Amino acid sequence: LVSNAVQLLRHPDVGVVEKSASLLVRALSKRRNAQSHAGLLLKVVKACDLDVVKLLEPVISVASSQSAALASALFDYSLEKISGNEDHGVLYRWLASLSLNCPAVARSNRDRLSQLLQDEKQPSQNRDRAASALLSTRLAVYFVDHDTSNILTNYIATRSADRWATYRFGRQAFVSGNFDV
Repeated sequence: LVSNAVQLLRHPDVGVVEKSASLLVRALSKRRNAQSHAGLLLKVVKACDLDVVKLLEPVISVASSQSAALASALFDYSLEKISGNEDHGVLYRWLASLSLNCPAVARSNRDRLSQLLQDEKQPSQNRDRAASALLSTRLAVYFVDHDTSNILTNYIATRSADRWATYRFGRQAFVSGNFDV
């Protein structure tokens, strides 16, 4: 059933893809067997257009929390697509989601995330998501990384005029144990 639902993610009708994604979220949440379908999921994601990829976010979130290998492959794929694509919003959301679900993957890519955070050409919303991904790296280590902490502190200080962004950063910092940010 799960492998058939994964195959339906390639269907040209968006409604079928949406229902298939919903079915996959429920099935993977209950059976916790994303590891056995990781390769197929990765192939489907790579074959999809960015418009369809938006529908796959819940599936990716559930599957990446169960399979570190899938999370790592999707993280690398997202970073690769960001460098060669104009519309990055969905991919930045993926980076933030993958970082929360598998913080070790974000930790191994923290230099690249720091570069994305400091990219002035990106809209603040995308840079906020890169900051969110960097905040999640604290869940993978016991001791504070002062370089990452300084980068985050400086970025969050520039966003202090936006009170909603400040609240979101504060909430995630508290949840992820970033008490020095």
